[in-house]
Amino acid sequence: MSQVVAPGALVTSWSATIGGARQHEKVLTAVGLAVILPAVFFSIGELTSRRLIPAPAWLVTPIDAALPVVPAAVWLYVSWYVAPAVALSLRVDRFRTVCRAELVALAVCSVGYLMLPIGLPRPPIAAVDMSSALLRLVYQLDPPVNVFPSYHAAVAALLACMIVPRPRVLRLAWSMWMLAICVSCVLTKQHLLFDVVAGVGVGVAVGRRLQ
Repeated sequence: MSQVVAPGALVTSWSATIGGARQHEKVLTAVGLAVILPAVFFSIGELTSRRLIPAPAWLVTPIDAALPVVPAAVWLYVSWYVAPAVALSLRVDRFRTVCRAELVALAVCSVGYLMLPIGLPRPPIAAVDMSSALLRLVYQLDPPVNVFPSYHAAVAALLACMIVPRPRVLRLAWSMWMLAICVSCVLTKQHLLFDVVAGVGVGVAVGRRLQ
């Protein structure tokens, strides 16, 4: 005897299948970006390694000279690497838009890295606490190139523009987190102030354009 399946059950099954496929798409896309981004940065670093220049005078502000390195800020800096994962909670069409924005921002920033192959010296970190150890590790893994504009700041800015939590308190917390990431770029001496300002400009422009 053939079994009759209720139409409602078919719709539910179909919806679950589509939902699962879309979730897999988001995960695969996120993994793809996690592979592409380091490859691009490494390739640009290799291309520019023999023609690095010091930061031009117009890029260095008195604020950069006055601010000391703050190892504790490294925790905010590395939180950038998990912040884009929040996009996995978005609808698949919105998720695609955010990923597209990250790639556009990468392309814009890459032009800056190739045109201004700046090598940014890092200060010595002598302390032995956990924050200092993590900052030394960041310095080891992340060469002091690909500086202007800051891709860290660009992604933080576009995420702040494109991911807007509904509860006001979450919206404020999200915006403050992205702002703190931008500040950490300067406090860890990974970037100069104008690197971050330029990166924020890229992120806001791309985020609003693709919004």
